[in-house]
Amino acid sequence: MTMPLTLPKTVVMVNDNAFVQGGAAKVAIGEALLLADLGIKVHFFAASGPPDPRLASHPNIETHCIRGEYDIRQVGGLTLATRGLWDVFARREMARLLDRFDPTTTLVHVHMVREQLSASVYRPILDADFPIVVTLHEYNIGCPYGGFFDYTAGAICKRKGLSTECLLARCNNGSYGRKLWFFAKGKMQQTKAGVPGRIADWICISEKSRSVLEPYLPTGAEVHFVDNPVEAVDLGMREFKPGSPFLFLGRLTVEKDPVTFAKAAYLLKTPAVFVGDGPLTDDVRKANPDAVLTGWLPKEQVVEHLRGARALVFPSVWYETLGLTVQEAAASGVATITSDVCVPADLVIPGVTGSIFKAGDVDDLASKMTDFLSDQEAARMGHNAYEKYWDNPLTPERHRDRLVEVYGRILSKRGPSG
Repeated sequence: MTMPLTLPKTVVMVNDNAFVQGGAAKVAIGEALLLADLGIKVHFFAASGPPDPRLASHPNIETHCIRGEYDIRQVGGLTLATRGLWDVFARREMARLLDRFDPTTTLVHVHMVREQLSASVYRPILDADFPIVVTLHEYNIGCPYGGFFDYTAGAICKRKGLSTECLLARCNNGSYGRKLWFFAKGKMQQTKAGVPGRIADWICISEKSRSVLEPYLPTGAEVHFVDNPVEAVDLGMREFKPGSPFLFLGRLTVEKDPVTFAKAAYLLKTPAVFVGDGPLTDDVRKANPDAVLTGWLPKEQVVEHLRGARALVFPSVWYETLGLTVQEAAASGVATITSDVCVPADLVIPGVTGSIFKAGDVDDLASKMTDFLSDQEAARMGHNAYEKYWDNPLTPERHRDRLVEVYGRILSKRGPSG
């Protein structure tokens, strides 16, 4: 007999920002709205606002932007250094909020606590023994920088995070003093906040991120998989057009490795479009003078470029945590060529919905792109990707149902009282 789910009466959602600034905030805000629509009272706790209008207008959501319209990066000096490590005020405000609730009927869900908030907010949650779950949007429970990426080597970092070897490594693209600050921040999260050691439940959004982070999770921790929702509308299988370009979508940064794609496209003398911007813009132009660089575009134009692409190229040389762009491409009927080291490699079926190449290898990428120079092959794999995605789409409703299931499982471990 299936037991009915035990749902929390109240959920405290925690995130750096109460407005959409990055994927974590987008997911957190979306979850708050979905839960509130179910009649659950949601308290959205963030350092900075203004809050998303959808949060502010929902009758079942109360938003707590403890520092108003705030960006810690603009504070500067000693205040930034100390508050960024351990924000005493944020800890106190979290404790005040939790004093209003009963731990037997309230669950705390933490998303991103990295920039605007610090690990100090965990202490009152754990000390008062509230049920808590954390979504692992990045890798910062193990890596001081949150990505296990060595910027000096331009490759994935294999050192044990927050170890002596990690401390001594000059892996960042700034000063060593900055590296030491991030290392101290990570250590304080471990020792002063008790994270990850005191947390038993975690949400991962991909198998790759789980495998990377599992060595850092406490013994006996339970990892729940909850696919992030994809904001995609079924517009029908796109019409493939001969002469369509390969597409890169995202930040032009070292870890995203747009230069390898630029070189491969130039080698093949095939059209390439880069939608996005970043510090490697000039490097991309130098590597491929024929490439089209659009900069950042409104969502409608991004979708237009996506539906007009021969294939999406995802050349990232770090792990990533989710291949959201790959899912959005599939929803439009576009196949993906991805590197072998990142999460999208788990989403692509070689020869069916895309291809996988050796990260950083221009010749191997060019070889895989050659298969897509055939209009027939590019259209076939794009159609396969479309069919596979819409056979089981990552809708907000699916995300909500899985999230509620996880909440129920966490609360059931506490007994009948919830």
